[in-house]
Amino acid sequence: MKFEADVQSLLTKATKHAQTVGPQKVDGLAQGGAPLLQWLAHLKGSEDTGVATQLLFAVRSAIIETASSIALGLARTSTFSLRAQIDLALSWLYFKDHRIEWERVQDTGDGYKLKSEVVRYLEDHYARYKIRFGLLKQCAKRHELEPYRLLSAHVHGQSAQVTPKLEHLDDAVVPAAIDACIEMQAAVAEYMGDVFLSCFGSKWASLPDDVLKSAQARLTAAQQKDVFS
Repeated sequence: MKFEADVQSLLTKATKHAQTVGPQKVDGLAQGGAPLLQWLAHLKGSEDTGVATQLLFAVRSAIIETASSIALGLARTSTFSLRAQIDLALSWLYFKDHRIEWERVQDTGDGYKLKSEVVRYLEDHYARYKIRFGLLKQCAKRHELEPYRLLSAHVHGQSAQVTPKLEHLDDAVVPAAIDACIEMQAAVAEYMGDVFLSCFGSKWASLPDDVLKSAQARLTAAQQKDVFS
């Protein structure tokens, strides 16, 4: 068979990565993604309207998908799943309150919202969203303030630095880039946590303890008054 040797080489390289460092890398990714998983569980219990609930499950699935790519050393593949986490989470924030629009998307595939449209919607319809997000951004710990922008550059191949450069199948396994992907998972989790907190900061008393303590640790006393009000 023409590609038997290529496929075997890919399998060997990915298997070696998975067996030697895969569990360690997935553990690192799980730690970075844990805050987002906590938010998802909280939102399912407190903000679920019964509309577009599957998007919350899809975000969790995208985290698992990212972990699968990380385990195999597929760095570029993981960027698609990382960006999907943001797309899906933002879409839920919009469609949970728009049953008719969501039904249209399900029936026709039309009407899905771009990130910019959802952010504008949040700014217009959630009181103090801009203030809260601005304060949280000032004290962000993530290495990439706007992870979606960088992830989109990779997904769309917006420059020579982020275009795929593969000669063989096993070139898709890039162990040297995996730690950057793990770091990006933490950035995505913090970014979406800030978005959620900017929407629901006034409901701080019901937030999970870890989520609340993490935010409080970043904010000054004065900033906390502005965010949790």
